[in-house]
Amino acid sequence: MIRNFRQYYPLAILIIATTLVFGSVCGHEFIAYDDEINIYANRYVINFSLSNLLHFWGGLYQNLYIPLTYDIWLLLAKVATVLPHSSADILNPLPFHALNLVLHLGCALLVFSILRLLVEDEWCSLAGALLFALHPIQVEAVSWATGLKDVLSAMLGLFAVWQYVLYARSTYDQKKRISHYLFAGFAYIGAILSKPSSLSLPLSIMLVGYFLLERSPKKLVHEMAPWLLVSFPFIIITKLAQPAAGISFSPNLWQRFLIAGDVWTFYFTKLLWPWQMGPDYGRTPELVLEHGLMFWLSGVFPYLILILLLFYGNRFVRATIGFTLAMLLPVSGFVSFDFQEYSTVADRYFYLAMLGPALLFGKLLGHRLVRRWVGSGIAFVIVLLGGLSLVQVGHWQNGVSFYSNALQVNPQSWLSANNLGVIYLDRNDLPEAAKFFEQAIALKPDYAIALNNLGTIRGRQGNFDSAQILFARALEIKPSYADAAANLGDISLRHGDVVRAGEYYRRALEIKPDFAEVHAALGEIASRSKHVEEALVQYQLALDYGPPSAKLLNNLGLIYKELGRVGEASECYRRALSFTPDSAEVHNNLGLIYYEAGDYSNAIVQFEIAGRLRPDQPQPFCNLGKAFLESGQTGPAKDAFMKSLTIDLGYAPALSGLSRLYRSVGREDLAADYANKARALGFSGETHP
Repeated sequence: MIRNFRQYYPLAILIIATTLVFGSVCGHEFIAYDDEINIYANRYVINFSLSNLLHFWGGLYQNLYIPLTYDIWLLLAKVATVLPHSSADILNPLPFHALNLVLHLGCALLVFSILRLLVEDEWCSLAGALLFALHPIQVEAVSWATGLKDVLSAMLGLFAVWQYVLYARSTYDQKKRISHYLFAGFAYIGAILSKPSSLSLPLSIMLVGYFLLERSPKKLVHEMAPWLLVSFPFIIITKLAQPAAGISFSPNLWQRFLIAGDVWTFYFTKLLWPWQMGPDYGRTPELVLEHGLMFWLSGVFPYLILILLLFYGNRFVRATIGFTLAMLLPVSGFVSFDFQEYSTVADRYFYLAMLGPALLFGKLLGHRLVRRWVGSGIAFVIVLLGGLSLVQVGHWQNGVSFYSNALQVNPQSWLSANNLGVIYLDRNDLPEAAKFFEQAIALKPDYAIALNNLGTIRGRQGNFDSAQILFARALEIKPSYADAAANLGDISLRHGDVVRAGEYYRRALEIKPDFAEVHAALGEIASRSKHVEEALVQYQLALDYGPPSAKLLNNLGLIYKELGRVGEASECYRRALSFTPDSAEVHNNLGLIYYEAGDYSNAIVQFEIAGRLRPDQPQPFCNLGKAFLESGQTGPAKDAFMKSLTIDLGYAPALSGLSRLYRSVGREDLAADYANKARALGFSGETHP
């Protein structure tokens, strides 16, 4: 029995070690490093529906075509809503991080399975799989909620490799061979639907097939032809999604080869010395080119090594190095991509490529001389890597720890300085937020986002002229910046220039038609101008495009009420209270609905709540007095009117209410006195503020 269990020891060790190092990610928060764009502030993700499930298959989203990844996020968001401390609008990050961990475990087990087929030694395969699972360069993809696209595509890619190796090794059972080949092909399609960089997988598999599985070039081309045919439309989609025109600097051809060499040198260095790992290395093409001799050395070095391997390397070394470089091909700098504005290199780009070093590591350990001289130190190396990863995982716990580490790794990271400022802005720590925004602008003077954010700070501090200058500068630098246009609209509205505000808001909508906050602002402008139908359209669009809020629902309720659609107004107020139960204004408005419907008992309840919430406001007490009066309770009505006047001696509706009250009890003298006081203040009828 014990002997039977021994075959599972390597798997148990792999699972336990990986879980010990990465298990803490399940308690991590979302990070405003694309998590908000992709997940918790993505209206297509947080609102579960069949149409949203299909939405991502219809075209690009955020310059990517990864519909499988987005659909999984959408399903996880639905799961998250039933967990504690979560709702449709505030997601619990646990299921997102937990799935990343599960997929990483799946990748590690697949690597072990592949190594067992190719290395043919169980414990050497375990060592290679542990290198894959525990190396610090893997932390980014696993610890980052948005990293699902990396671990998901990698797991499907590894499954494709595993199935292809089984297919190539199967010689007798034709049905099994076909099933392995089909499984591999479908997994490849899933991988490219999860992340487009998986498009280089057929080339990587061809290298493994040629050097390790002894497949002829003709046979490999025949086997991979359907895969390449499937790849072609995705290559076009990817190219259209991230055109070179969107990159501020485009290297020429020879520079691209040297930049690719520098990228490979960087990853090789991080493999051997995994220290100071971060999300933004700032290794842009411009910066690399500025380093002169160092750039030439790092850019040429890998090509010299490749030439040596071509002539002197054995088949296993060629296969593993070839697999690694092929998987890095889409993000090596030969073709421009969006993230190059920040850095050509990123840890997550190496996630699937790590299979190459894992294979080589496992094979080297199987060599007799290597095992004799360094075998005893392998456990120490793996434990050390796991310890470094454990520390690195901690940096991903929340936004402050994440961006603080990013700035420590790369003090020139204007992206990290800005995003750290955003965190302090959300905490309403304006001086600290301004400090980081100013740091980001000092590092990158044409950084429109930081200029816009600093403008937001100045606006909150009451320095609207400075805010307007910063917003205008941001929009000048980036004419497609909808947020800056919207903020200029807000400033114009504050200055009373409704026409100019409308122009800026419409410009923002031209850039971003689903800008919910702008639709809400246009709704308020239309409402003030008594263009009720236009206000209704804008508020409904704001509700369609963005998460509901108490303010938006309250404003929409006011419009419905003005249009005589009382039932819909009442529903809006109730929904508003589900978001903000302590809103005196909404309780007061709901009370008016009941009052005008003749339901005075419920009206009294709502007005009393509004009065408790805002004891400094005369309106709810005045309305409470009217409700009591209509229900025949003159004593409580008088007390409510007097309370309203205690708050504001000149509150005319309360004076009018007292006039009605005294008239109802036959005190015409007092009724006339209060009526005259109300008229003296310009009050000519019953209103409900």
